[in-house]
This record gives sequence, structure tokens and C-alpha cells, in this order.
Amino acid sequence: AIYDTDEKQITFTLSFIKKGTAKGWVTTFTADAIKLKKFGTFDDFVKLLETTFCTSNIKGKALGTLQSLNQDGDDILGYINQFKVATHQSGLTDHSVLICFFSEGLNPGLMKCIYTMDTVPNKIEAWYTKAEAFQAQWARSNKIATCHS
Repeated sequence: AIYDTDEKQITFTLSFIKKGTAKGWVTTFTADAIKLKKFGTFDDFVKLLETTFCTSNIKGKALGTLQSLNQDGDDILGYINQFKVATHQSGLTDHSVLICFFSEGLNPGLMKCIYTMDTVPNKIEAWYTKAEAFQAQWARSNKIATCHS
């Protein structure tokens, strides 16, 4: 067993990380480990890698999703569910930012209905509720109009 210690496993893993911001991270990690004369456990190292690189990537992708997500046709529930998942993954909690992203992705008619209310909601959950309600009203009025034509 060549890689029979935590330090050997960590060093071997680090040898593959040679580009981008990860290269700088490796330099810092290695310098700190040498200074402390301790690399830690391999399990802790893997957790540190995941926390440092995977989490930020998930958050970054989720933020990109929030910025580009659009309601597909009349599927308001699907849009809301996708938006909620991306919101959770992004870690965003500021209602005004979330409302901005959410409203930009809504069908223009729904977005106008909410923005022209006497009191525009200032919480994202209220935007979900109003979007669902206005979508249901639109579908119902469309069905009635179709029946009478």
C-alpha cells in the first residue's frame, strides 16, 4: 500500500490539482500544512475540498439559474418549484433580489398583474401565491371565454 497514510493520500490528491484558482488554493493549503506540520485526515481534506469548491459551484450555478429561469407557457407551478430549488441552492435570502429574478422570469401578463396591484407584495412567498392565483384566474376566464365563443 503506497498511499497508506492520510498525508500520502492528501499529497497524491493535491498532485493532480494544477490549474486555475485551485492551484493557488493548493499552494496555500500545502504551506499551511507544512507550517503546522500536520495535513489532517484524508476525510477532513475531502470535506474541505467539497466545501471550498463544490458548494461555491452549486451556488454559482443556482444563481445563474435564477437569472435565466423563465416560466414555460402556462406552467406556473413548475416555474415556482424550479425557482424554489434554485433559491435554496443559491443561498439567497434577500426578498427584493429574489422578487426581481422571479418577476423577470414570469410571463409578462402575470408580472403586470402583480405589479399593478394596489399593494405589491414584498415577500417572495406572496409573489408565488399571487402568481398562482392570477394564473388560475386567467385560465378560468380563458375557459369561460372559449365556451361562449
